[in-house]
Amino acid sequence: GDPLIEGTLEEITAETPLKIIWLNSSEIIAGELPPARERYHARAGMFVTYPEYLEFIDAGVTKAAGIAAVADEYGIAPAEVLAFGDGDNDVPMFEWAGHSVAMSKSSPAAQAAAKIVAPPGDPATSLARAIRSLL
Repeated sequence: GDPLIEGTLEEITAETPLKIIWLNSSEIIAGELPPARERYHARAGMFVTYPEYLEFIDAGVTKAAGIAAVADEYGIAPAEVLAFGDGDNDVPMFEWAGHSVAMSKSSPAAQAAAKIVAPPGDPATSLARAIRSLL
């Protein structure tokens, strides 16, 4: 049968969720992502945050939207914002922020969207290396 569910997040759950995470093999996630994006693009954002995790969030709900709201409240321009991240869900934030740094073991999409990629090394210390390289 069809593995994709029809309806809005409110229609398929008893409460309004912040996100839905679909766990499956990386092969199935990779195969189902293109049809899911085609089918749900107007109703939900979709990000592969780990090879086995496909996250669905309400359309327009991104880290970029959250940071933009806070920055606007405090009169901070996007050019003054420095963002760090490592996943596909960070791409909109990297595109919005004036400065962006992807961790050394981040997703290919995050590395492509970031203005800087942290120096290679242990993933546990990637943020420290990124900050050191900026200073």
